Amino acid sequence: MMPVPSTLTNFALPAMQKITRLLVGALLCFFSMFPSATFADTHKSEYGYSDLYGELTPSQVYELVKNIDALVMRYAQKHRPQIVNALPTDPIRMSNYTPEQVFVALLALSDNIDRFLQANHLPLIKRIEREQNNAIPAEVYLQAGLCLDSLIMAMSRIENGKSFGDFYALKESDKTKTPSDVYALVDLVHRKLFVLLDAGSQQQ
Repeated sequence: MMPVPSTLTNFALPAMQKITRLLVGALLCFFSMFPSATFADTHKSEYGYSDLYGELTPSQVYELVKNIDALVMRYAQKHRPQIVNALPTDPIRMSNYTPEQVFVALLALSDNIDRFLQANHLPLIKRIEREQNNAIPAEVYLQAGLCLDSLIMAMSRIENGKSFGDFYALKESDKTKTPSDVYALVDLVHRKLFVLLDAGSQQQ
C-alpha cells in the first residue's frame, strides 16, 4: 500500500494520539463505574473479572469491534471503491470460543493493522499484557480499543481535517453477545483488511 502524504504537523499528530487514547480510556472508565447489573449480560465468574478494570462483557467488546469494522468499510468505500464488492460480508458462525481466543485473534488483527500503519508512517499498535494466563473481556476490550485508536489516527492522516469522534460512540443494543460472536466479527474485519492490504500492495 502506498504511503499517503500528510499535511499534519509533527506537533499535531502526537497531540491527536494522546486525545484519542484518552477517549478510549474514558470509555473504559465509564463502563467500570457502573454496577455489573447495569451493563453485564453475564456473571463475573463466567468470563472473568479484573480488580483493575472491573467487569466488561463480550457485548461491550462486540460494539467496539463493530466500530472497527465500520471504520475499515469507510476506508474501503472512500479510498478503494473498486474492490468494495470483493470484500467479505458475512461472519463465519462460531461456537464455544473464549475471551482468550478473541484476544489472540485481536493480536493477529493488530499485526495486520500494523502493516497499514507502517505504510502511513505511524507508530505500531501497543499490545496489552494479560493479568493471568488467559485474557478476560476487559483486556480484550483494551486491545480492541488500541486497534480502533490506531485506525482513527491513520484515517486522520489520510483524510486531514475530518473528525472521527463518532467512531468512539458505543450503542450496546444487544446484551446477549458471546465471545464466539466477537471472534466471528474480529475474523470478518481481519479478512476485509487482508483483501484491502493485498490490493494496496499490488498497486505499489
